[in-house]
Amino acid sequence: MFAVYGGLPSYRAMLDREGLGDPNEIAVVGDEASVREQLEAVFAAGATDVLAAEFGSSPEDLARTRVCLASLL
Repeated sequence: MFAVYGGLPSYRAMLDREGLGDPNEIAVVGDEASVREQLEAVFAAGATDVLAAEFGSSPEDLARTRVCLASLL
């Protein structure tokens, strides 16, 4: 789904600056516990702003994602 971003100049430049090969190296994905752990590591590294895009195969998946993200506020 995100593979196209690795070829877009603006995103490619950002990935290159971070030393990343493709978008999946920076994506946060997984179940609630995994997402929480990954985002807590991002915040611990000093991030102050994070943009989250919800993806799921059902309204229930999207609702679970929202609950998980809200628990990190």
